[in-house]
Amino acid sequence: MKSLFDGRRRISRAAAPQLRSRTAPEGDRIDAPDTGANGDGTTVEPIRVIVVDDQSVVRMGLRTVLADQKDMELLAEGETGAQACSLADRHRPDVLLTELTLPDGNGLEVIREIRRSSPGTQVLVVTIHDSEFFLLDALAAGAAGYILKDSGSKLIPLSIRTLHSGGAILEKRLLNRLVRLANQGRRNSGEEDVSLQPPVTSLSERELAVLRLISQGSSNRAIGEKLHLAEATVKKYVHSLKSKLSVSDRAEAAVVGLRLGLLE
Repeated sequence: MKSLFDGRRRISRAAAPQLRSRTAPEGDRIDAPDTGANGDGTTVEPIRVIVVDDQSVVRMGLRTVLADQKDMELLAEGETGAQACSLADRHRPDVLLTELTLPDGNGLEVIREIRRSSPGTQVLVVTIHDSEFFLLDALAAGAAGYILKDSGSKLIPLSIRTLHSGGAILEKRLLNRLVRLANQGRRNSGEEDVSLQPPVTSLSERELAVLRLISQGSSNRAIGEKLHLAEATVKKYVHSLKSKLSVSDRAEAAVVGLRLGLLE
């Protein structure tokens, strides 16, 4: 299955007439292809979409996918939570796509604010966080869809159409895990159910100490000096943290740690 971002190879001059602006400053409108008309001559209103992600390659991949959809219009792109809220308030899109981890704060708060200020906007989370607990948090915040960035590119337009029609869409892998956890919880009825606790409970005291120092901006060498560890050992702890927290870098680990209340 092709990754969502395999589509970026297809950007070419042939695609230029469909999107006259390949990049857009915060708040600028991006032109979309003509959607044509129904058989009775009435114009088909496109699904109005905003994309928010701090990675330019991600926005490019999503832009390329949307350019091929005649029933969709890409209104604008943003990189931060503040831009996401501003763009949603200004354009009132039908669907807003966003990552959970944004440079200026918690994506969950962004979802809550957008649902408050623009209740007609459905939020689709497109994320690296392969965790059923992040999924539950996003749904509780008001998201109507949650898919992973390594999903096939065909899932993006399908998800947008589903949300626009009033439905919801969830990553199948995560949904299956939730079902298994729920079933296990029923089997363990009457006992303390530790299976539904976030994966952070598996962090060791040493990993928590490393995470807190990461959040303070400490380098691996500085962490090693403070904890009396070899730098190579610190690297192993950092790698373990990223795996357990389902993040790709140190900054995201710090953000997730803050969200989970681990950074005292």
